[in-house]
Amino acid sequence: MRSKTHELVTRAALSAVEPESALRVPSWFGAMLVGAAVELDRRPEYEGRRRVAHHTCGTGRVLSKLSRARRDVLKGRFTREGAEELGRALHYIQDRCVPSPKLDRELHERVEREAALARVAPLATPRSAPRPVGRGELRGLLERQRPARDGASALACAAFFTFAALYAVLANPRRAPDAFVEAAEAARRSLSGVARWVCVAASLIGVLSYAAYGVLMLYALDETLLHAFAFALLLPCALTCFCALAAFCSRSLQGFLRNLTRASNLRALTPSVLALFSAPPPLFQPLALAVFASAFAAGATPYLSRDFRTVREEAFWFEWE
Repeated sequence: MRSKTHELVTRAALSAVEPESALRVPSWFGAMLVGAAVELDRRPEYEGRRRVAHHTCGTGRVLSKLSRARRDVLKGRFTREGAEELGRALHYIQDRCVPSPKLDRELHERVEREAALARVAPLATPRSAPRPVGRGELRGLLERQRPARDGASALACAAFFTFAALYAVLANPRRAPDAFVEAAEAARRSLSGVARWVCVAASLIGVLSYAAYGVLMLYALDETLLHAFAFALLLPCALTCFCALAAFCSRSLQGFLRNLTRASNLRALTPSVLALFSAPPPLFQPLALAVFASAFAAGATPYLSRDFRTVREEAFWFEWE
């Protein structure tokens, strides 16, 4: 979308959400938010040397930026970084309503031109706009987003999803709704029996194996660099085990849920797979395998609870105490 369209949609959506916001939105934050949404075309983001695509930006990247802004709301404050991340997320959301120029440049230019001439009519009646509660519901909305084939539909799409994102970040309650709290408590109960002890035992084995690897590494002077490389790769496994132990040692619901959510991020273990091949046999390779297997077991066990799977994505979107 063009800069003027980004500005128009963002201002209209923010004005519609502000009366329902959990915190009073200061004028400087609104101005910085709109500025960030407009500036991204002139100052794009890069992953390495590759420019981040706007019209095909993934939902995960958008949600990551929205989550950063949401953290400020939970702390009862607004920051420059939060405004910039929120503005960039809204820019991506709005551009996803327009076909990518890489797929059909002529259609892309026509839709952008038509959108620049239209008005943000859908936000005149915000009662009909979506009001997602929680990150999971917002993700579901964003995953159904599709590019429009004409300017009016693209503008309606941008208004719809921009309002939804702003509502989820700014107007969702800071404390978790009762339904989510009940699900979190049910998850804690369901993981209090055998699953708990499996997770704790796996975490202890992982921590002890990692410590043993570190101690033995100090005596392997002939291959110090190789051992240090494998030891560093296994660090995410050790952190997973520590988080799992912290979760089950925590007395608070928030500590339990957030630490268990960190522990259950199995993607974080991906770099550790290399340690299984770089750790030299015969002694260090079994230790590396023990660390990795223990961390994987500790991170996967919580998924046995359906209630935990339900509430996991909301762990950092709300306060739980």
